[in-house]
Amino acid sequence: MDLEQVYAVVDSISEMDLDKVTEMTSFIKSKKLKNILELRFSYGASSCYIASSLDEMKNGHLTTIVLELARNKQPNIESVLKKLGLFSYVTIYHEPTSYNWRLMKLIERNSAPTFDLCYINGVHDWFNDGFAFFLVDKLLVPGGWIIFDDINLTFNKSPSFKNSEKVQKMPFDERNTAHVRKIYELLVKTHPSYHNFVEKGNWVYAQKNDGISSQILELKKIFRKDELIENYDNNSIKGESELHYWLKTKENEGNLSNDHYEYFYTTFFGLDKDYFNGKKILDIGCGPRGSLEWADMAKERIGLDPLADDYVELGTDKHNMNYVSSGSEHIPFFDNYFDVVCSFNSLDHVDNLEKSISEIKRVLKVGGLFLLLTDVNHEPTECEPISFSFNITEKFKPFKVLDERHYEKSENGLYQSIHVNVPYDHDNAEKRYGILAVKFKKVY
Repeated sequence: MDLEQVYAVVDSISEMDLDKVTEMTSFIKSKKLKNILELRFSYGASSCYIASSLDEMKNGHLTTIVLELARNKQPNIESVLKKLGLFSYVTIYHEPTSYNWRLMKLIERNSAPTFDLCYINGVHDWFNDGFAFFLVDKLLVPGGWIIFDDINLTFNKSPSFKNSEKVQKMPFDERNTAHVRKIYELLVKTHPSYHNFVEKGNWVYAQKNDGISSQILELKKIFRKDELIENYDNNSIKGESELHYWLKTKENEGNLSNDHYEYFYTTFFGLDKDYFNGKKILDIGCGPRGSLEWADMAKERIGLDPLADDYVELGTDKHNMNYVSSGSEHIPFFDNYFDVVCSFNSLDHVDNLEKSISEIKRVLKVGGLFLLLTDVNHEPTECEPISFSFNITEKFKPFKVLDERHYEKSENGLYQSIHVNVPYDHDNAEKRYGILAVKFKKVY
């Protein structure tokens, strides 16, 4: 729905001017924020603006929690949303005392992070909104945003609050302190899981870190110290071999192309590009070609590779995707974070197969897909130290196999051999390379 149409309907009950409305809706659409939580106090004009953004994107949902007294406002939020034809985008909870009680119920129902934006325009006090921040943090996905309104509001100067009995009973310093400012400065900006702090007029923004915090990463490094020392020599040789391979490949090819990846992520596995719309994708052992550049409709494109920092000299800093320097044995993201996880020509390159499989299971969402292309039946090498056969699929249980294909390795490369499309002859007992292609689904 056109923003000015919405503004014309709700202007009489809105304290937001058109510039502020435009800023909010543009932010939602540019970040593709589709699961939004709103904590508010009164009429709910902002709910209409948020819903109009979702309507423009034809996707998403708003959960708004409001005090019971808002139900008696005229016009109330339900009637306005229905008038605008936006009611289907919004779930409204009316709470008698505090939105924090409903937040408790949301956490109790599903403790996994759900929302990618929370807009807090509530009661503006330290006690309610300060506690709400920590509750919202449990519900906000990594990479999600939080916005506080009325950063400088003080109760003694607020027309809406200053004459209320509650404010009249407040101590002088409470009435004259900007509570939301204190929450933002003392709780949000000092929180180890938040960054990208932005203040615009009367609004402040903060973004939750992607994956796990830097402090947790440092702890993991400490706990893994012995393991890292033990494996240093082997990993160093393996890493040097991998990097040498890519440097030589770039020398031979000039530019490291990535045109071939789209087919294998989509058509080959029976998916179209629309499937990836708004999804978070992880490519394990991604290499330096820019394997996810094609997926410009995705919400996040993460390439995971222990040599990611070294690949910058090959031009990865110019790619439209994010690289994370890590092995697959310790993937630095939360549980159930990715919609699609892929391992193309990389599973036999890992240092520890069991840990890598365990991590893949951990970071993939229920209902998500794991796409696997790998060589099988080969002798271990410096770059490919892990050897397994077609029955490696058993190790991914309880993932459900949606599609499984076996190929002869008839050409030098994995991708080239798949294009040649020679089915693997299991009746031939000769020991030789094969190629395994599997589409898995995480069912629970």
